[in-house]
Amino acid sequence: MELIIFSVKIIHIIVSILLIIVVLLQPGKSGDLGSIFGGGTSESIFGSSGAVPFLVKVTRGLAILFMLTSLSLGYFAASTGSKSVVSDVPEASVNEPAPENKAPEGVTAPADKAAQPEAPAGNEAAPKANNAGRQGQKTDDTGQKKAQ
Repeated sequence: MELIIFSVKIIHIIVSILLIIVVLLQPGKSGDLGSIFGGGTSESIFGSSGAVPFLVKVTRGLAILFMLTSLSLGYFAASTGSKSVVSDVPEASVNEPAPENKAPEGVTAPADKAAQPEAPAGNEAAPKANNAGRQGQKTDDTGQKKAQ
């Protein structure tokens, strides 16, 4: 059984890579595959209809094979009875009570909010502006006019 699963995995990987390559080789609406290889037209490489019908058939076949390998890998994973990784984890014991909200030894609790001082209100903390008055007048640090 393991050989079958291994071979389906290998086929699945190969089909995935081929599907990516075939989809990337398909031309856009205005280009042909023959022009990618340097030819002016694609008639000389793939016939008069070009490579599009051939690549569409290959893409369709690879997509069907990809779906079949995906379904078979899903079936194999479900039928082998493999355990979940989570089921192997031992259960945590819940016999221990929750710790109380006490401060550690030597650490005091913060003071009550009512005992904390209020922040200054208004413009008490803002420094006074240094007005120079009219243009050309000089003032000292206290705001007094200097004699010139």
